[in-house]
Amino acid sequence: MLIRESLEKCPMNPNEKRLGQYLTSQGIQLENATVRTVAKEVFLAPSSVVRFVQKLGFEGFNDFKKQYTILIHTLSENRQ
Repeated sequence: MLIRESLEKCPMNPNEKRLGQYLTSQGIQLENATVRTVAKEVFLAPSSVVRFVQKLGFEGFNDFKKQYTILIHTLSENRQ
């Protein structure tokens, strides 16, 4: 999984690790999340969430969310 590989390769501080774990644990539920709701759940500022996904190579949170949910849907279809 490209996103998990990115998470493993990037050096991260404890807040980023917590955010990465939260994002990958949400699965398809992330599809309806906003940057503010994610930030609130992990006790970070929305700008920290955006910087984190940019560090992983995405343009912003919406780009990350779009690619992540496409990946989840694809994996789900392949399992059926």
